[in-house]
Amino acid sequence: NKIPFIQSRASWQLIITTGAIMLVGMWLPSSPIGQWLGLVPLPVLYWPLLLLTLVSYVVLTQGVKVWLIRRNWI
Repeated sequence: NKIPFIQSRASWQLIITTGAIMLVGMWLPSSPIGQWLGLVPLPVLYWPLLLLTLVSYVVLTQGVKVWLIRRNWI
């Protein structure tokens, strides 16, 4: 019953690969390649809203997991 991201981590290879793919995905719409592909940069407000959504998801899923464990449902 470890807390994800705090008490347990993925392998360094997975972390590096995921980070690289995320950076390419963030860079691509603003790049000349992205313009050639017809992509447009995302609005600035998108990034804090994405971060808020991801943090909310992590907190909610961890809370539900703890609640289910306390009730012996999982």
